[in-house]
Amino acid sequence: MTSETRTMIEFADVVAVEFECTKCSTRITKPIQGDLCIPVLCPNCHNTFFIENSTEQKHLELTLVTIGNMANEKKSPCKIKLEIKPLTA
Repeated sequence: MTSETRTMIEFADVVAVEFECTKCSTRITKPIQGDLCIPVLCPNCHNTFFIENSTEQKHLELTLVTIGNMANEKKSPCKIKLEIKPLTA
């Protein structure tokens, strides 16, 4: 017998995105809904997260806005779920 455990999330499960600085570990949490502003600098040590108006920043913003929009979609013909890595102890 084979056993499998998977963890799935729907877009509606995503309520915020967290940015953590790789230099000082400062964390910034931004809600997905509403006016999403992607931080370009760490507010603590000023490490650069993104270059202002870069393709990377625009793609991330579009992805997050799309997730927020999909979460609010009431008439979707299917449920879309994302699989996340198993939590390790």
